[in-house]
Amino acid sequence: MAFIKIDRNFFEGKYWKQKRVFSQAEAWIDLVRTARFEIEPETRILSSGRYITIKRGEIHASIRFLAERWSWGIDKVKRFLDAAISEQAIERRTEQGESIITLLNYDIYNPVGDESQTANRTPNQTPIDTPTEHQQVHQPNTNKYKLKNIRTKEDKNNIVGVKKTPATLHTVCKNLFIEKFRQLFGEEYYWEAKDGANLNPIIKKIRFNREKKEMPIDDESINVAFSLFLDSITDKWLLENFSIPNINSKFNEIISQAKNGRTKQQNTRPSPSELEAAVEIGMALAAGNR
Repeated sequence: MAFIKIDRNFFEGKYWKQKRVFSQAEAWIDLVRTARFEIEPETRILSSGRYITIKRGEIHASIRFLAERWSWGIDKVKRFLDAAISEQAIERRTEQGESIITLLNYDIYNPVGDESQTANRTPNQTPIDTPTEHQQVHQPNTNKYKLKNIRTKEDKNNIVGVKKTPATLHTVCKNLFIEKFRQLFGEEYYWEAKDGANLNPIIKKIRFNREKKEMPIDDESINVAFSLFLDSITDKWLLENFSIPNINSKFNEIISQAKNGRTKQQNTRPSPSELEAAVEIGMALAAGNR
């Protein structure tokens, strides 16, 4: 694997510091070079007095901070990060309300055990992965159509051992909600720390209800149940105020409507698909609310 070494002073020089709109390549390089390199986690004290922990390969940065840094709009940053998340190049989490980005496969860019790259690393040097044909899998794919299904058998053999970290249940459910919001309103949802804090209770409630009914609680089953749960929302107010915190606060009401509303419409005979959806939603999600 080939690398180029860039003196960190370059990022303080006139070319990099020039006021401009970052390209996607520059944005990705900026994430790589600002991620924590040291193996030992760093504990930071926030202005509120709370603590957060930044691990190797992580960046403490909000969407708004990156938008200002890269001279991008908020929506553009979100699309860039969402694309990287969907391709399992990064993950995002919140800790104490702070946004933290994790570069998956960070060791590809800054390997710890490679003496030629890290043993003699000085504070002014950082290895940046050279984009090659076989390394595209580690970078966010900004063209969803050109790079699909182009791997040959030889390509796959060459990348054996480079294991992608699977997306977490939280990330998958988050993306399902964002896609549902996009379908309903044709706009991007601005994900905040409070959304992440309210998503976990929803997942726990769904898992709890399914577990009581002795139904599967593996991640794939929870994903399907969560998607059906979102589709079951018909309340006018909730649809007009479609957000994770509101959905969490109205969880029981949504379940009740999903359980009772679909098969009790006056003068309307439900279709087989509607009956199937009602049974799935009622059994999978409303078991504990009879």
